[in-house]
Amino acid sequence: MLNGVHGRPAPLILALTAATGLLFPLGAQGAQTAEADTLSAIGSDLEANRYREALASARHRVRENPDDALAWTYLGMASVRLGEMNSALEAFERAIVLDPRDPRPFFDAALLYANRNNLDKALDRYQRGLAIDRRNETAQFNYGRLLLLKGRREEAEKAFRRTLEINPRDAGARVELSRLALARHDFASAVDSARQAAEFSPGSLEANLALAEAYISANQDVQAMEHLENLLPRFNKSAAFHYTLGIAQYRSKKFHPAVASFRQAVELDPRLDLAQFLLASALLGTGDLDGAETGFKAAIAIRPDQPLYRNYLARVYEHRGPEYRVAALAATREVLRLNPTDVEGRRRMAQWAKEDGDLPRAQQLLEEVVRDDPSYSPARVLLAVVYHRLRLREKAEEQERVVRRLEADGQNGPHAPYTLE
Repeated sequence: MLNGVHGRPAPLILALTAATGLLFPLGAQGAQTAEADTLSAIGSDLEANRYREALASARHRVRENPDDALAWTYLGMASVRLGEMNSALEAFERAIVLDPRDPRPFFDAALLYANRNNLDKALDRYQRGLAIDRRNETAQFNYGRLLLLKGRREEAEKAFRRTLEINPRDAGARVELSRLALARHDFASAVDSARQAAEFSPGSLEANLALAEAYISANQDVQAMEHLENLLPRFNKSAAFHYTLGIAQYRSKKFHPAVASFRQAVELDPRLDLAQFLLASALLGTGDLDGAETGFKAAIAIRPDQPLYRNYLARVYEHRGPEYRVAALAATREVLRLNPTDVEGRRRMAQWAKEDGDLPRAQQLLEEVVRDDPSYSPARVLLAVVYHRLRLREKAEEQERVVRRLEADGQNGPHAPYTLE
């Protein structure tokens, strides 16, 4: 079965229903032509999942009547169900040429082009189909999803709002509108849209996770935690659910419950590197340095190109004390190999330069860091210390003033160690 974008029913299913239910209703009164009977039989085979019979009949039909647009559409549908995607696309395109007034082959072809990652052609077919039938809910939604993939957010939002005009209870569209609101930092709208999605589709994991993510992004971590904990029996087998619950717990500094949630996420999906990383971060929060070291190494093994994981491994070694400096240095060098502009890695190198008495080197590194990331206050704090050691009092006091201003603005530390994806 060809799935629709974002887990929704594929347009092919909608086209099938429309074709068999509207054009040739089963049990219709009155005489039918032989041709209508043939097409109705093909439609019935498709409805009954008799795809090989439908394919054979549709092929015979288009051989005998090569200008029959509906027969080509049915041929495409049957081909999709049997995995013959190239033949299906050719059939839909042939149907479009023969009858450009029928929106169904446009939507079906669009889905196939999207699955091939040919987004431009997919968008074109959706646009042309929607110009004929603007009331197709799934097509409007899928069109919006493709626009998002192309980075055309404003147009995507319009498509999702048109989806809601067709069906105000469409939870998928409300989830996407919530995510778009988050992208522009409109947290109130994000929470509102996601809450409605969860109300309209209480059994949807995606809708409930979207609400939790909106709460977390709005710094309403307790609400996110309570919302997810109430749903734990329903979604206990979902790694994404435990991962998101763990984030809410972690941000609320409930490290032991977060450890349990992230462990469950990792058990359900061992390749989920962010869950592995956050499990290690939560263990670090509990003071379990051995567990944290093991966890960060596990995250690195899954994703060796992620400098953040190596930075946190270096933090573990820093916590362990000066005797682990060689290990911390090795981890930091890997960070800077992967990302030479990493601010924490350079700050750490500057710290060691200061400890070794190489104040000019420390000064150079720290000045580069604060130039690249003016809001990274740990570098400014250390730079103030270095300036004092170098008897550059005015420069030191200037750094201290900036740090106080950053603290007042709430920008007094590195970025939070989690990502909602």
